[in-house]
Amino acid sequence: MMKALKAIICVISFVAALGFAGTSDMTDQVIYTMPTETYHDIKETLAADGDSPSDYEIAMFYLKSKDQ
Repeated sequence: MMKALKAIICVISFVAALGFAGTSDMTDQVIYTMPTETYHDIKETLAADGDSPSDYEIAMFYLKSKDQ
């Protein structure tokens, strides 16, 4: 029973790590390929509510506005 539980925990941890790495890679790729001026414009737009946006938030905003 303990071996099965350890195996399940390892699989779940592995999948979570892959998800985190994939999200991080996607965010980096979007940030590095977007124009610098666009990055700063989006950052100013998202920072209007007081908090500094993360690169992930900037990348998601860019991708959403790019599709429209």
